[in-house]
Amino acid sequence: MNIIFHIGAGKTGTSSIQGSLRNSDNILVSKGIKYLGLMLEHAPVKLYEWQVPSANHIFQSLSMDEAQEQVYEVITQSILHFDKTGIHTLVWSNEWFWGRYDVVTNPLKILEKSGHKVSVVAYVRRHDAWAKSAYSQWGIKHKTYKGGLIPFNEYVENRPVKFYGVVKQWLEQFGENFIIRNFDSANDVVDDFLDAVGIDKEGIVKKRVNESLGPEEMLVRAIFNNVRANDVMPVAFDRLFHTIKVDFKRDPVEWMKSLLPSDDDLEEVEKRSEYDLREINYILEKRGQEKLSFDIKKYNREFTINHDIAYSILFQLIERQAVQLQKLRKDFMDLKKSIHE
Repeated sequence: MNIIFHIGAGKTGTSSIQGSLRNSDNILVSKGIKYLGLMLEHAPVKLYEWQVPSANHIFQSLSMDEAQEQVYEVITQSILHFDKTGIHTLVWSNEWFWGRYDVVTNPLKILEKSGHKVSVVAYVRRHDAWAKSAYSQWGIKHKTYKGGLIPFNEYVENRPVKFYGVVKQWLEQFGENFIIRNFDSANDVVDDFLDAVGIDKEGIVKKRVNESLGPEEMLVRAIFNNVRANDVMPVAFDRLFHTIKVDFKRDPVEWMKSLLPSDDDLEEVEKRSEYDLREINYILEKRGQEKLSFDIKKYNREFTINHDIAYSILFQLIERQAVQLQKLRKDFMDLKKSIHE
């Protein structure tokens, strides 16, 4: 079996790689390749409760021996399951293991000694770009520390950006089978990954995941997280504001322009209305009325908004909601008091 273990690092297109592999499961299987997921949740055998996405905390609670034994068992049982099925390559991808090599290197080395080919794939990028992206993710969006938000310079002071120590450990363990790639030089990280591990790209359904926050979303998340004492998972903000219904990338002016008629749209109306225009004008002319004409164009106006007025409207709406929430709170407290009486 050919075992490919993609370890990140985080903020180097890992979500795009994982999403593309997940979306292409049927295609990959037809090529003899099985994507096992982040925590081996797509393995054909389900033996442990940590075999679900984002179950790192469960896995982390295991002792070193337990973790190694369980990883080895899931992979070896999967290999047995795929025996004589045409599957020749297993792909595992989880950036959480980037710096946690002790947990998985031993079972992977045993598999390697058993005759299976094990390759470990890692990506690195410019330290300054990585630090900026990491701060946006774990300093603001997913606040991983207590207290209010800390500025970038304080964040990186306590969390210096270093790749070499981790790379050195993987390199010492897997030598030529440790594949390190330059994220900055990859035009398309999904294509680069597939090329690096020798997977045919035909039919692969790519998933583009842009995890970078826009300035507007970064601001509102920062305000939300700053007043919370403990670390804050992004889902706390998402659930409160039901962000599945929110488009943080939408420019209201461009959005309205996409809804309103363009000059081409109205020209098309003219073409489709030629017969109707001619007949209506015939009647108008008979009754002594001026004929309708498309010669005078009154619709070529650019759509714009006054942002100050828009802000004023939003502030008024927020004030109205605050009044209603205050009344609801009073009604609730009165009801609570009456129940206890």
